[in-house]
Amino acid sequence: MTNTRNAKVDHIALNVSDINWYVQFLFDAFGMKVNNYDGPSSQPSQVWLDGGIQLIHDPKLEPASSHLAHIAIRTYDLENVIDLVVALGGIRMAKGRNWLQLPDGLCLELLQGEKN
Repeated sequence: MTNTRNAKVDHIALNVSDINWYVQFLFDAFGMKVNNYDGPSSQPSQVWLDGGIQLIHDPKLEPASSHLAHIAIRTYDLENVIDLVVALGGIRMAKGRNWLQLPDGLCLELLQGEKN
């Protein structure tokens, strides 16, 4: 199989109950630094780290709950891939045209990428 659409994972988004703990852990363990955030820097609602990880603060998250919020996939053929995902059973989400939910509930964020 060849990757004709040049698609690749852009980032993985995780729901976490203690965003500051995760930011510190990912820096201490892997050297990942915050490169963008929403909200006040002392208690952000979301952060994006080097290495393709997005953390979303969810204080109500139960320990046994799923932490995966969405997978972002970058493709140079964005409009055609959106239509293809819908044709394959993807459900459009209110977040925007590039947000689709798969039949089992997995959420995809599709992003425009550069052609190699």
